[in-house]
Parts: sequence; C-alpha cells; structure tokens
Amino acid sequence: MLAFDETEHIYTYNDKVVPSVTQILSVLNTYKDIPPDVLEKAADRGKKVHKATELYDIYKVDYAPNGSNDYLKSYKQFMFHNSVIWKLIEEPLYSKQYEYAGTLDRYG
Repeated sequence: MLAFDETEHIYTYNDKVVPSVTQILSVLNTYKDIPPDVLEKAADRGKKVHKATELYDIYKVDYAPNGSNDYLKSYKQFMFHNSVIWKLIEEPLYSKQYEYAGTLDRYG
C-alpha cells in the first residue's frame, strides 16, 4: 500500500520508504546559481498556483491565493479553449518495477 507524508515529503510502500521523483531528479539540479530566496519565492508561488488549479479542477472553486490570480486566470482560459477532461488529478503512483513513487499532477 502506498502512503505519502506531505509534511516530510516521504513516500512509503508497504511500510518501506521509497525514493520520490523529486529526490531522484535532484541530482540534475540546475539551480545552483540562483539565490535561495529567489528559489524559495518561486517554490511558494508554484505551490499556490498548483493548489489553485487543483481546487478549480476538482471543485470548480475560483480561489487564487495571493500571487496566483493571473496564473489561475490563464489556466482557466486554457481549460476553456481545450476541452480537457482529466481522468486523474493529484494521483499518488508507485512503480513496482523501479521502486519509486510520485504524485501525478494530471492525466487526461
């Protein structure tokens, strides 16, 4: 059984800790020359936009946390013009073959 601890960003499968997609890709970090405060601000904005689009897709809630309104507006325009039907939204997945886990943002 797959479980995810959002606070610690740790996936477990059958009670065994498994690497996440984020951890695996961290070796490719190309952000070493970007100041940490800039990265933190971008990550915060990304989390807000991500949550806003998730709430819109699942509940049709038009909620944009501070700093994400223009992004949500663009996303809604994309959805309006492209007739997308999401089959999966924020779906945790585990690869038995490669023994890693991650959360799929959207599939459709």
